[in-house]
Amino acid sequence: MRYIILILNRVYWFLTLVKNPSPFLGAVILVTLLIGVSIRNLLLVFYSFKSEPMITNIGIDFLILVVVFIFMYWFSMKNKELIEAARVNYSKFQNWFVCFLFLFTIVSFILLANLNRKKIFDQIDSSYSNDPQIESLEGEIRNWFR
Repeated sequence: MRYIILILNRVYWFLTLVKNPSPFLGAVILVTLLIGVSIRNLLLVFYSFKSEPMITNIGIDFLILVVVFIFMYWFSMKNKELIEAARVNYSKFQNWFVCFLFLFTIVSFILLANLNRKKIFDQIDSSYSNDPQIESLEGEIRNWFR
């Protein structure tokens, strides 16, 4: 939980630096998105070893984000003093770890989503056949009126 407080603190002070009107809520939202994308990455890693692609429902993804947001907001309100503190004891390693976590999450999401997209397109291509299509009745009716 120390790392979550550290991440929230670093994001909070970054948003304060860029003069965000609500840095506390913004920090909670950004960390919620980070956790949501990390959950998606875990699912993509699981499906990368399977032959079928991952097809999801937007409603389920949104529900997961709402649940994570509620948990993060509750956790943040409970530890608001630490998050808004000007100085949180952290080492250079922890500071770089936070930066690396954001970059790793973004890059891995792009790579894993591209792999899943390739599986979806391969599945779609294999379902199409190159058999000649039978002319439809509509085509015959158009020929009658020419």
